[in-house]
Amino acid sequence: GRLTVAPSIGFAPDTVFRLSAGGWVDDPDNLPLRYVFAYTVGVLAMQNSSVPLGVLDDLDLDVRLPRLDSVAARVTFLLTVQNQADCETQRSVAATVYPPSDPAASAEALQALLDEALYTADLETALACA
Repeated sequence: GRLTVAPSIGFAPDTVFRLSAGGWVDDPDNLPLRYVFAYTVGVLAMQNSSVPLGVLDDLDLDVRLPRLDSVAARVTFLLTVQNQADCETQRSVAATVYPPSDPAASAEALQALLDEALYTADLETALACA
């Protein structure tokens, strides 16, 4: 199986990164598979310092990253695929993330998105903005 991220360059928190886990197969007795998404920041980041993004039965996850302190950061997205027999395997893919060019406009846009999500009771979008 594989893990991909699109786009591979973006701005936190403005860019929505789509993580896609495709091509995963297993014996029918070991299904369904669970997909555990996380990320780390920095070249030397270790998995035990990863930030969880969610545990899903789905192959795709759209995420916004919080604003980062550095000028540009290497973010490594992690995927752990687990089967019903408690076996797991991991994949990773990197992206480059920059701070927003206009932090005030970025904060306003994010607040508007959050307000709309709360108004329409779109919990998934509201949590992604938080």
